[in-house]
Order: sequence, then C-alpha cells, then structure tokens
Amino acid sequence: MLHLIHEYIDKLKKVDEQLEKLMSDRKVIETELSALTTAIKDQSETFGKIISFSHDCAFIFDRNSRFTYASISGASLLNLKQLDIIGRTWRELRLPREVMIPFEAHLQTVFLLGTALSKVTKVAFPQGIRYLEYFLNPVYGKNNAVVAAFCIIRDVTQNKEAETIQQQLTQAYINEAQRLQQLIDIAPMAILTVDGEGFITAINQAAIQFLPQLSDRFKIGGRDRISLPLEESGPDDELITRALNGQETKACLCQRHDKYFLVSVHSIYSNDRESILGAVAFYQDVTEVEKLRAEIARMDRLNLVGEMAAGVAHEIRNPMTVVMGYIQLLSSKAEAEGKEKYSVIMQELNRINEIVSDFLTLAKNKSVEKISQNLNGIIGGVLPLIQTDALEHGIKVAVDLEDSLPKLLLNEKEIKQLLLNLTRNAIEVMNSNGVLTIQTRHTKTEVILSVADTGKGIDPDHFPKIFDPFFTTKEDGTGLGLAICQSIVERHSGRIEVKSKKGMGTLFQISFPQHPVSKLSTTQRM
Repeated sequence: MLHLIHEYIDKLKKVDEQLEKLMSDRKVIETELSALTTAIKDQSETFGKIISFSHDCAFIFDRNSRFTYASISGASLLNLKQLDIIGRTWRELRLPREVMIPFEAHLQTVFLLGTALSKVTKVAFPQGIRYLEYFLNPVYGKNNAVVAAFCIIRDVTQNKEAETIQQQLTQAYINEAQRLQQLIDIAPMAILTVDGEGFITAINQAAIQFLPQLSDRFKIGGRDRISLPLEESGPDDELITRALNGQETKACLCQRHDKYFLVSVHSIYSNDRESILGAVAFYQDVTEVEKLRAEIARMDRLNLVGEMAAGVAHEIRNPMTVVMGYIQLLSSKAEAEGKEKYSVIMQELNRINEIVSDFLTLAKNKSVEKISQNLNGIIGGVLPLIQTDALEHGIKVAVDLEDSLPKLLLNEKEIKQLLLNLTRNAIEVMNSNGVLTIQTRHTKTEVILSVADTGKGIDPDHFPKIFDPFFTTKEDGTGLGLAICQSIVERHSGRIEVKSKKGMGTLFQISFPQHPVSKLSTTQRM
C-alpha cells in the first residue's frame, strides 16, 4: 500500500514538471505572439500612413460593394469624411451613376474571377473634367476566396491631356505630311529622293508618269524603300553624285528617251548640317519647250531662206529669161546634134527655174488667195498625174475620199503642189508593188488629208530634221519638198503630223480647220 502511494506521488511530480514545462512554453509562445502582433500592428499603421498620405486614393470594398476603408486622399477625392464613407455603398453616398455603374460591374468581375482590372474614366467635378485611372485587385481570405477588393485611384488628367496634345500633334503632323505628299504628287514635275548610298527611297506621281523606267521597278518594292541603284550614267546621275558628296550643283538639261528634262538636285543635310543624309532631285519636263525652241530655230532658217528667195529670185529669173530666150533662138537655127545639146541646156535652166519657184514658195510674206472649195475636187484634178507617176514605178494607188466633205478656204495651186510633193516622195521610197493611199476624213472642226506609203519608213535619227530646208537623203534632192509642204500647210492655218515605222511605211496627216461658209474667199499675207 505504501508502495502504491509513493508511485502515485512520483507520477504527480512528473505531471507537475510537464505542467511547468508547458507553462514555460506557453509564456514563450505568448511573448512571440505579442511581438508578432505588435509588429503586424506597426506595419499596418505604417502601411495605413503610407496610403493615407499618398497622392493616390485608396479604397477597400466588400462583396456587397460597401466601402470598408477609405484613405485621406480618397475621402478628399469624394469630398467626404472618412467616417462618412466607411460602411456605405456608392448609392448611399449618391456618387455619379454614369461613373459608378461601370465601376461596380468591374468590381463584381474582380470578386467573381479573382483577376485584377484597370480602367481610365472621365469624371465631371465642380472644378472641371478630370481623368481618373483605377486599379482593382482581389484580396483573398480562407480557402483562397476573394473577400475584398483593394482599389487605387490615380488622377491622370495631366497625362491624358499630354497624351491628347501628343495625339493632336501627331495627327496634325500626319495631316501636314499627307498635304505635303499631295502637293508633291500633283506638282507638275518629277521628284525623287535618294539616300546617302544613292538608292531611290521615294518618287511622286509625276515621276511615275515621266520616268517609267524607274517607276516600273519602284512599284514592285512599294513606296517605302527599294534597292534601285542609279544604273544609267547621265547628267542627272552626275548631279546626284555631286549632291551626295556635298559639292555644288547647277541645273542641267538631260534627255530620257524621247523627253527632255531640266534637272536640279539638292543635298539633304542632318539637323546639325554635319552629315548628308541623301539628295532630292527635281525633273521639270521641258520637252514642249525644246520642241518649240527647235521649231523657232527651224522657222528662223525658213524665214532666212524666204527672205533670200524674195530678195534674189527676181534677180535670178530676169537674166534666166534672157538666157532661155537666146537658147530657144539658137536652138531653132541649130542642126539636129546642136538642138539636142540646147535641149539639155533648157532642161537644166527649167530645173533652176523650178528651184527658184520653190524658194518663192518658202517666202514668209507670200500672198495667198484662198477660195471656198472642196478638197476632194482638188485631189480629183491632180489624181491623173499621181496615177501616171505611180504606174511608171509599178505602184498601186488606193483612193478613199469621204463623201459630203465640207468646203474649206484653199489655194488650189498650193494644195496641188502639196499633194504632188507628198505623193512623189512616197512613190520614190517604195519598191514596185508598193501601195500609195490617199484618204480624206472630217471631224466637227477639221478636214483631214492622209497620204500613206508602204516604203522603208523614216530613219529615227532623221525624224527631227525632215522639215528643215535643204535636208535630204536623196542624191539629186534639193531638200525643199517637205519644207514647202509645211509652209503651205501653215499658210492654210493647218498642221502636219508624221507617223513612221522603220520597214513599215510612213503616214503624213494634214489637218485643215473648217471655216464658216460665209467666207467665200480671202487673201492672206503670211
């Protein structure tokens, strides 16, 4: 019995020791828990102070969209006190519906999906419109359930205004660039830019039209940048090279295929003008100016011939008339052998007389009397001569004259000479079995005479000079035939056009203007 009592006492002592140890552990745990609680409280107070004094507005909402926390700046934003906000909904606080209804929808999304959201909204305040950006973040509780939503609201009005100004400036820049591009595109000159390596980076619409050899390859690469080096060496390429090297450039005239351009090139410098970024070239189409200059030069030569003809033709003819009279007299008294020689002399004198007559035809101030008549009638009068000449050379003549052709103010003699000159030239350049075509047509304002052959065509190198006086490719030609034709056409206020293809033939097309029927006749000094 005593033994059992001692065992029981020992057990009680052990229990007391264990109890003392538990109490000691409890004190340690309570001390650590107290320190942790104090730390959490301090951190919470620090975090609360940071939020309270932050320029950003902070709010916490529960699942019923009630405010459970509002920072000082947040309360100031709503123009309320903190205690007036906590525990209430936005409807109870009578906040603007147009802002809060979308906000509440985003808030419920955070609770349902557990995802963060951000949004910028425009809010009307008494002091004016403000742009606010809010961030909604979920706050998780037990079992990872969203128990609250933490909201930060930031005033981004200045950023928004700066962004708006930037967008306006960007749009203004884009509009200005578009207007500039439109101006460049509608400019009546070709414009192209190259980079520092001489690659073309942009061309305008005129360049696409004027310089097809460039534009075809440019279309493949688009309008941003293409690898198109300047392959053809010409005055314009040399100007671009000089501009890229920073050397002085002067405008020059260059030819691209059948067009003439006045080219000027300018260097494109960086803002500090220390480096050359590229060059811009301007191509002004002066083809018509060059044609006009060539025409003026031709007219000057023609006028010179005309003035010379008017000055010396009569002086030549007077002694020629005397010579021809004596030759005829001597020929009548000469024997058969002598008559043959006199006949050759008369033929050559007649040829001189024809050349003098051609000179007079070129005279600028020649008087021309015109009467109202039908062009087909004149063609019919000279057609037998043309057919006889063509038959001797084995040439076929095709005549296509339009009926009811309106009358024109014409000088019959000159129109006949025009036809004979054109048809004789055509017959001489064709081989046997060639075809000479004479055709008339009319439009509302013009009557058109066409003379076509199936000869060898005109050499492209000779094309610009065919109407020049004394230019000829014939061994026995005077070079006055086509010059006379052009003078006759000009005295009739018409125009003459030539189309020719090597080995295919040539077409001369003469357009005469129609005149009122009341003008029966007129005399002009051209």
